[in-house]
Amino acid sequence: MIPVADEHCGEVPKAIVVRRDSLTAEEENRIGSLYAQLGDSANAVLHLNRAAAQDSTYRMNAYFNLGYLFFAKQDFASSVPYFEKALAADSVFLPALLNIGLAKLQLQQRPEAIYYLRRALAVKQESRTMVWIGQTMLQMEPDSLPVALQTFKDAATLDPKNADALRGAGLAHLLMDQCTDAMDYLKKATEVDDQHVQGHIWLAQANVKCSNLPAAKIEYNKAIEIDPNSREASRGLELIRQYEERKAAAKAAGSAPKKQ
Repeated sequence: MIPVADEHCGEVPKAIVVRRDSLTAEEENRIGSLYAQLGDSANAVLHLNRAAAQDSTYRMNAYFNLGYLFFAKQDFASSVPYFEKALAADSVFLPALLNIGLAKLQLQQRPEAIYYLRRALAVKQESRTMVWIGQTMLQMEPDSLPVALQTFKDAATLDPKNADALRGAGLAHLLMDQCTDAMDYLKKATEVDDQHVQGHIWLAQANVKCSNLPAAKIEYNKAIEIDPNSREASRGLELIRQYEERKAAAKAAGSAPKKQ
């Protein structure tokens, strides 16, 4: 019997006294996975590569574990080849597609990142996954906003009660200065989830862009009712107040009688 770590102890024994060539692919995979969990990249690479070489059925799991090991260490460049090998074993393995997309983002390889994230969407049209990908797209360059928007819209179509999808679509419209469309989605989001502070703030900002200051003040105040410490909402109200004071002062100055 191979002495491996008990599933509750969290450690691989310091000495595994076995002949290297006596380990089966399943044992290599199990021991390598334990080393990967412990962050021991040298031993994880050794055992998981052996598992993959001995039995092709372990390749996807072994290579994904290695990719994720380096990903967790923020060694994104080293993680990518392993995720690619995992995809070679199973081209529709969703975790590998998502993680390689994120790794490409971190490496500033944005076109490749979008490619893998779109492949992930094609694999699983599931609202929660689509929202997560849309949120990732929002953090990319401005030219990714249309992709993010469509992703959120598709998620909302699948699940009309997904407030995150509705808020995401609203925010994407807001970032593209499309205030009317932004308000439509953000209003729907507040109807689904009226306790989301940021949702009210984004709706207020959309109203500001559309020059509907009374509605903006209502939404900022709703945000403050939920979170009295919201600096963003308080700042929004203050900016509106300052604007209205300047406008009133300018109007008063324009209507004052001219000096003789």
